[in-house]
Amino acid sequence: MRRALLGFAVFASRASGRVVASRARGRAVVTPAKGKGRYGNALFEYGSCYAIALAANASFAADAGQKFCRTHAAGTAGCGNAIPVEPSKYLANRIWWDGRQVAAEVARVRAAARARRPTVFECSGYRQSASYFANDPSLAAKVRGEFLRWLPSTTSRADALWSRRVLPAAAALRATTGENETFFVALYHRSGDAYSEHGNPYRNCLPDAAFYDRAVRRFRAAFGPAVNIVYVTSNHTENWRDLLEPAVGRDTRATLVAVDDPQNPQATLAALARCDAATFSHGTYSWWVAFLTGGRVLYDPGPWLSSACKVSQKGTK
Repeated sequence: MRRALLGFAVFASRASGRVVASRARGRAVVTPAKGKGRYGNALFEYGSCYAIALAANASFAADAGQKFCRTHAAGTAGCGNAIPVEPSKYLANRIWWDGRQVAAEVARVRAAARARRPTVFECSGYRQSASYFANDPSLAAKVRGEFLRWLPSTTSRADALWSRRVLPAAAALRATTGENETFFVALYHRSGDAYSEHGNPYRNCLPDAAFYDRAVRRFRAAFGPAVNIVYVTSNHTENWRDLLEPAVGRDTRATLVAVDDPQNPQATLAALARCDAATFSHGTYSWWVAFLTGGRVLYDPGPWLSSACKVSQKGTK
């Protein structure tokens, strides 16, 4: 069971803004366009473009002002790397959930490596698809490793959330059960936005209380009958007690605790990512929580694919 995030490295910081250099590390360079959406969306866009560069054996360079770079240690996943020339080629994905063109994009970048002069590809598009990297174990491991290299200030805030909320709950559970072995499971449920509004096409796309009841029983079967399980959610989940406590409360060797840093959503993500396993509730932030744990993930595709979910025809993430 993990108690801390992977280590981070601190490199010389660079000024915000595009840096254009006269020489390149490689002949093909991918650089991300300015991201759209909130934090989970931005991570997908950056991660997808970064994975294209990795798969094509190309360089990757990004302005230090990118949303991803502002929350991660300098030098992480190309942050602050010099861009050799202005972009002359473009990778643009107009369908947000469709990652099927990634093979063709990788082939274009790889072919450019044979050119005499550096070729810079600007990678744009909403790119809310795990298919760019999550289905390849090697790419997934590289993306996960880099994305866990938070700014020291973010790691410190995540430490505070973990020490103030999660560890005391684990200690109380150990005192009750007499068992020391403890697993931590992220139980983040998306709410409070378009997925919760009446009349919104996303309204009926999330898992319900019955899913969490099944998930708690599945985790118990997976981890064993004697161990303690601390379920960690976030105060961002509206009515989290009503939704999650009934399921967790039926397990006498489990407890539920909420963490939240309202001013720093990446600190909340960093804290949740310390867990050993997770559930996924069909939102980008929830997906990144699950992916960054690197452990078992439980999800229910039923709500997203049901006729009640009005966007089900657009595909899945």
